[in-house]
Amino acid sequence: MTDPSTSPGDRALAVVRATVATTLDLPVGAVGAVDTLVDALGASSFDLVEILFRLEEAFGLDRPFDDLADLLRGELPAGDFSRPDGRVTDAGRARLAAVLPPARADLLPDPVPVADLPGIATVGALASALERHAGVRPEGAR
Repeated sequence: MTDPSTSPGDRALAVVRATVATTLDLPVGAVGAVDTLVDALGASSFDLVEILFRLEEAFGLDRPFDDLADLLRGELPAGDFSRPDGRVTDAGRARLAAVLPPARADLLPDPVPVADLPGIATVGALASALERHAGVRPEGAR
């Protein structure tokens, strides 16, 4: 049963933390909202694919994400998120700033290479990005 005193954002973060912890074989308490998936938690590229797959299942998503950039860009069209040269556009940077914790958003390099997103993405950013998808809630959460 879902605790009515927790917000949807709190529930989403709890599901993301548990998913990341399970995938990386870590205790849930070792996975914080501001932890980066690669640098802080040691996720490999294979782990990232597995995390995305498990989150798609946990949130009951109809459309799978191609990669971490696809999740983080949300509703922003791919061509508006990044340029053909692999750098994030100004609109993409604004989108990242909306899902990253303020301290992380302030540290975004200029330009932001799309290839660097796994090292920038935090657990909280995943939860925030999933929350921003219209109507997305973890299965069983109301």
